[in-house]
Amino acid sequence: MTAPSALAGGQSILLVEDDDLQARLYRTMLQHLSKLEDTPLESASVEHVETLAEARSAIGTPETDDTTTAETTTCPFDLILLDLNLPDSSRLDTLTSVLEDTHEIPVVVLTAMDDTELGQRAVERGAQDYLMKEHVTPRLLGQAVRYAIERQRRLAEIERQRRELALLHWHVRHEYRDDAAVILGWAAELSPSDPDTQRTVSRIVDAGEHIVDLTDSIGALVQAIETPNPVLESVALEPVLEIAIDRLETRYGDVTFECDPTSEEDVRVQADRFLGIVVRAVVYTLVEYSNVSQQRIVLRPFRTEQEMERCVESESGPEPESERTDTESGRRITNTDGWGGDGISAGFDLVAPTLEKPVLEATVDELREGNDIESVLVQTFLDRYGGEVGVVHPADGDGEPVLCIELNAAE
Repeated sequence: MTAPSALAGGQSILLVEDDDLQARLYRTMLQHLSKLEDTPLESASVEHVETLAEARSAIGTPETDDTTTAETTTCPFDLILLDLNLPDSSRLDTLTSVLEDTHEIPVVVLTAMDDTELGQRAVERGAQDYLMKEHVTPRLLGQAVRYAIERQRRLAEIERQRRELALLHWHVRHEYRDDAAVILGWAAELSPSDPDTQRTVSRIVDAGEHIVDLTDSIGALVQAIETPNPVLESVALEPVLEIAIDRLETRYGDVTFECDPTSEEDVRVQADRFLGIVVRAVVYTLVEYSNVSQQRIVLRPFRTEQEMERCVESESGPEPESERTDTESGRRITNTDGWGGDGISAGFDLVAPTLEKPVLEATVDELREGNDIESVLVQTFLDRYGGEVGVVHPADGDGEPVLCIELNAAE
């Protein structure tokens, strides 16, 4: 692990330890950190307390009775070094009480030699690290303090950014989206008779719909950032595609969209409520990147078993591409990034007969590596769903290549 950069100034540490001999040892170590060659910490000022009640008072939350309400004050400490077994509290209850008083200060817990499981559980509950008392050395203690403070600083920065994103999301939905709704409402009341005015109104409607779609995309991205470990569910794909087509037809009046189920089986995938936004973002990128007009695009769900075949690409000649063959359909899927695997997959193809392979591959590159909001949204949610985007070629060589969004199948 790369050592974090040095912090400016000394550290203020609250030591919560009821064993006086141990406390004096830790205090001495902490006060002489600057003398260690590989420890960039300044010497630390240490305040020592022996009980949970004293620790809570030092943090800024004094003990209260049934008729008194304690007020939380700003804590002056950079870190809390906490023995979990104290005269007035024991084990994880000690940590829980401290974390209830402050979530802004990193906590490193001290455990006995035979209680490593307790230390691991403490980290799961919110401690930054744990140290076994019998193994504490000045260097190990200095590293634990240093990394805990730095991790907490980074977590605080992430939380600040999350709050700013949430504020941006609120502003977009309550300001821009409301304005777009007003514009669309006014435009719906217009009935122009001459072609020039009709085109102008049509452009206004297109712009308003685009603003609404952007607010949906921003909302989905904020939600993804706020919930990095989502709970996916079984989602029926065909209704999602049908709803997406309704929105797409509103935006692209000169493009015909269809949903064409290739089997009677109900295709279901592992996803969430944002799948429809992802579908629209994929189609937006294809339409805008290929500049299609008067085009017919078919969204075709599929469910298939697959097996992997891998070949090595070479710049010296037309070597076979890395590819996957679907055992049910026999189609060949270009796989330059090693995506996919054995098992059952499901998803949908975008079939546009007049689009050639280079256009589809360029669209895939944009979806994988682009930095506009649609591409970032697709990248974020395909990673969230465990899916991928690629170009499909018929295994027998007949037929046109299509754009494929592959997800994990669900029952």
